[in-house]
Amino acid sequence: MVSGLVGRDKVNYYLFIIVLVLLLCILPGGFIHEKTGRVIFYYCSYFSVVGVAVNYREFRSVCHASRYALPLFALAALYAIWSLFAYYSLNYQAAEWLLFTPAKRWFLAGVIALYVCWGCQKGILRSITIKRWAMISLATAFVLSSAYAVWQGFTSQDRIILGINRATMTAYAYSALSLALMTLIARHSTSSKKYLALLLMGLLSVAVIFLTETRSAMALHIFLAVLLVLASLWQDKKLTPMSLGALLLLLMVVAGVGSRWSMVKMRVDSTFDEVHLYQQGNDRTSLGSRFTMWKMGMMTFREAPFGETENTRNARIRAYLDSHNQQNSWALNYIDVHLHNEFIQNASLSGIFGILTLLFFFGRLIFRNGISGVLLNPVSVVTLSALLYGMTDVVLTSVEYIVLLTSVILLSRLSCISGTDEKIAS
Repeated sequence: MVSGLVGRDKVNYYLFIIVLVLLLCILPGGFIHEKTGRVIFYYCSYFSVVGVAVNYREFRSVCHASRYALPLFALAALYAIWSLFAYYSLNYQAAEWLLFTPAKRWFLAGVIALYVCWGCQKGILRSITIKRWAMISLATAFVLSSAYAVWQGFTSQDRIILGINRATMTAYAYSALSLALMTLIARHSTSSKKYLALLLMGLLSVAVIFLTETRSAMALHIFLAVLLVLASLWQDKKLTPMSLGALLLLLMVVAGVGSRWSMVKMRVDSTFDEVHLYQQGNDRTSLGSRFTMWKMGMMTFREAPFGETENTRNARIRAYLDSHNQQNSWALNYIDVHLHNEFIQNASLSGIFGILTLLFFFGRLIFRNGISGVLLNPVSVVTLSALLYGMTDVVLTSVEYIVLLTSVILLSRLSCISGTDEKIAS
């Protein structure tokens, strides 16, 4: 095949292979050592830029049709434009919470998606080959990250972080990876051992999530895994009272084990205690400060619906808390980081433009990603996990999470292509 290629076709063949190989290596490297995954991601994006440049005349229609690049470019544009506005509003002071680095990574991820989609559309490699290697990459990343997590759990008393610098982002990214792989198995496998594989992967992933001690992930990951199993049972016409009873019994066993696991019990107890304290007017807890930040974020959005700088927003929040005798609120310790809610954070800074961009991003990737269904659609499930985790945290500006999330999404899509489904960009 290669011997018959000449000129630009031959360049495209080798460029596409290089980009695909680098893409396949991002997840296995990134979960074990974040810097390794980041470097591979950058090289992958640089070769993708070359690919786009070489074929610039053919990319006009693909740019308008790609289901994966446009949402990524939209976030890149939002963060870059707001950062420029904030930077110049402060007379070039760099102390502002700027988002140039997340914008760059979203843009580069979009370029990778654009070039890979175009390469698949052109049939540079056989779709079955791409599908097989995408699945291998996801499976390898899951096995390596799970083994590393268990090793960290046995050798350290701290929250596990894998190769990432924060336990929370580790939980969100690992959850996306495991859910993607479980969804692909539920969607494609016809083996009688499919549900055994889902059971083992589900239990292992829940254990790893528990080791991160991330409360929202503990609940939401189990919730999404259960939805996935129910959807699979429905698809296979096995959703019977007996299967529902078995699933319920399994959940009770997981809850029972969790209640005896001191770390999990401590997290659950602290959740109820913190909610109770907030109801008594004390927000000097993790959850209490979040509740106050969400309230303040919505207040600032009402007063500045078209956005403002972080300094202006935080000054408004401090003035409000001072005027209501809440000078000791723990929210003041975190507002310079973010408001711990994706939509509220973007609404308070980018205004209505931020809300619309997020709606476009999530709506496009959940409901219009080129794969049928939602609950048995790996791209939809992974994006839904990002949406739900964004209800109690800000995940889409984490530079580590961006690399891992976009790689999981693109590899999940590649794992769903077939011989009659090569035009994944359309």
